[in-house]
Amino acid sequence: MRAGLLALFALTTTACATQADPRDDLDPELIFELASDQGSATGSAWSGSYASEFTTTSCDCPSVEVEGMNLDLCSLVAFLPTELELTQTGGFLLVPLAEGMLTGAIESDGEFVIAGGQDISSLLGPTQLLGRMDGTLELVGGQARLEASAQQRLIAELAGDAIDCRWRGDVVATRMD
Repeated sequence: MRAGLLALFALTTTACATQADPRDDLDPELIFELASDQGSATGSAWSGSYASEFTTTSCDCPSVEVEGMNLDLCSLVAFLPTELELTQTGGFLLVPLAEGMLTGAIESDGEFVIAGGQDISSLLGPTQLLGRMDGTLELVGGQARLEASAQQRLIAELAGDAIDCRWRGDVVATRMD
């Protein structure tokens, strides 16, 4: 009996240890944890200006009517930057964006996870924008290149409607300098 209980305990402990974090990739608490993480990289080798291209893989954001105008929230992705400025300080990576910044860990092998959240509330209502990028930086043909999956989550109340939607896509960027 006791051996059976020990085996069950060992099996349960192993199963729990191998499960991934059950939180949503864009959970506000997780985003703020990721934004303050630091990785194992050293130096500032990945710092610089990168020409970037974002592509959309999915978006479930609705169109909303604001002051008589129909606004497609997915089309706001068109305002993503065509240039990214990366700043690496040791194991910390920072990427400023128009709506704030993404920060987080970069590892010595070039893998990174950066995230950030902004309160962009307005007269239209409370609004929170969360973002995350998971990717790698590597040298390709002597040129620094970034490849990542990108995600944004909009949590808002606009014109009395509760909105919780997501945009997902990919980004490829090449250092210009």
